[in-house]
Amino acid sequence: MNCQECGRSDLEIKVGLCVNCYMKKWQREHGKPYAELRTNLNFYIGRKYQSMRERATRKSLPLLPINEFKLLASRSEKLQELHQAWVLSNFDRNLSPSVDRIDNKLGYIADNIQFITHSDNVKKGNFEVNRVSFLNACRRNTPVILKKDDAEMKFNSGKEACSFLGLARNAVCIAIKEGRALHGWKIEYA
Repeated sequence: MNCQECGRSDLEIKVGLCVNCYMKKWQREHGKPYAELRTNLNFYIGRKYQSMRERATRKSLPLLPINEFKLLASRSEKLQELHQAWVLSNFDRNLSPSVDRIDNKLGYIADNIQFITHSDNVKKGNFEVNRVSFLNACRRNTPVILKKDDAEMKFNSGKEACSFLGLARNAVCIAIKEGRALHGWKIEYA
């Protein structure tokens, strides 16, 4: 699908417009730059809630009511600090405030959300994926083979292979998942 105004193919807004065209349209309709609104914490809180609602609906997760979220967010010193740092960084996406579900299974309920940077939330998500890979492969003693030149070594688990290589205990699982070698060793499950 292409943008209805400029024809670009990378849509980021669900109204059929790319971000640039959406912001231009918004500025025409409201008489002020869209970027200015991002500096307003209350506007930002409202936008975060919209995103949370979309994810909660898509994933069938519980969601606290908007008035409770706005009260919780407006009282959060952490969110205020993160928002201010994000604005001062000229809206660096990595520093943008993000709503994190502490336990992803519980959804967006008051005791299960915290405010962290977008970058930290991505790292946390990657850690969870890697942790699941580690639990599925390394802890269950799935045998791993390391191959280098003519040498081949077999280990009872990814954890043992990591110990041999002197790496963090989930490095082998991640390397297998990403299809890359470690210290010149090709790695695969036996």
